[in-house]
Amino acid sequence: MLHKILTQKMYEHLRNLGATPYENEHIDLFASIPNYGSFIFEIKSIISDNLLSQTRKGLSQLYEYRYRYSSKISTDTTLCLVYPKDPTEINWLQEYLCNDRDIAICWFKGDELCYPTHYADKLQHLISQ
Repeated sequence: MLHKILTQKMYEHLRNLGATPYENEHIDLFASIPNYGSFIFEIKSIISDNLLSQTRKGLSQLYEYRYRYSSKISTDTTLCLVYPKDPTEINWLQEYLCNDRDIAICWFKGDELCYPTHYADKLQHLISQ
């Protein structure tokens, strides 16, 4: 249920930015945002203590999807994990994902899309145009 709610929120957010989000049997959302590039979004519904296992699964899914759909998706497509909230329970996770793996992360705070400030260069255009 949470996965569906987050997917719908992200879909609507992307539409408001002028993008046309797509999904298929594998990819939660793919969008090309005018003047900013393409994104694959993997939505993760985190409950209780499964942040790390869901992140690991999402990370491998993003790499797999970029590879499997390489004939349709540019190699410079930004890979993004979408969480239901700021994933701060594991203190090294944001730095690992954003800096080491070059994976963007974001979450909703109410209706506002948020992201780590140290990754603003990749995601600031997701807030408004």
